[in-house]
Amino acid sequence: MKHPAIYSMDDQYVIYCAHCGGEFMHQRDVEVFHRDEEDSLTGLHAWIRGVEFVTTESVEGNPSGRRDAVVLGFWCEQCESTTVLEFIQHKGTEWVEVKANEPAEALAEGTTIQ
Repeated sequence: MKHPAIYSMDDQYVIYCAHCGGEFMHQRDVEVFHRDEEDSLTGLHAWIRGVEFVTTESVEGNPSGRRDAVVLGFWCEQCESTTVLEFIQHKGTEWVEVKANEPAEALAEGTTIQ
C-alpha cells in the first residue's frame, strides 16, 4: 500500500512515513552533496547523524546525477522504519522526493543513508 508522503494541514506541510503512513516522524540524518563542478565525481559529501559527523570528497550516492543534493532522514515512531526527503538539483530545477528507506549501518565507514 502506497501512502501519500506530504499533506497540507492549515498552511503547514506534514511528512508521513513512506512505509506505514504514520505521522510521528523524527529527524535522524542530514546529508549534503556538493560537487566541485557540474558532473564532477568529487566535491564534498557531509553526513550528520546525532553527534557524529562524516565528510568525504566522493559524491558517490548523490541522488542528483549531475549536481548537488540535500537528503534528510526521518525515523517513524509507529513502524520504526526510515523515510528520506530529498532535495535534488536537476538542470536548474529543484526536485523534492520522499522515499521509503532503510537506515545506514556503517556511519564510521562514511556510507550514505541511501
